[in-house]
Amino acid sequence: EFSWPRVDVEIFRAAALLIGMSYRLVWVLAGGDTAGMVATGLRLTTFEGFPLERKHRVMRFVAACLSLCTVVGHLWSLADEESLTWHDHMSRTFPTPRKVRADVFRRV
Repeated sequence: EFSWPRVDVEIFRAAALLIGMSYRLVWVLAGGDTAGMVATGLRLTTFEGFPLERKHRVMRFVAACLSLCTVVGHLWSLADEESLTWHDHMSRTFPTPRKVRADVFRRV
């Protein structure tokens, strides 16, 4: 029989949360996009269209932690006109495609 004592479940949850936050923090400090963002062909940009600076990445990390803790921050994207979460609005950044596939937007 396999059973999980309550203490073990709580330790597992805390460890998973700590590992996830550490992973994101490494990419914030390195100033790059996560492997998932690269694999999906996305990059982060500011509302003004500029690449992110370290202060934007730190603010996005802090706001994402707040969004995750309250859960409402992520659910907000279902009601938002542009489907942005709280951490998108707080850090004034959002994910966008790396490459534009349409010829309409390419400079000649």
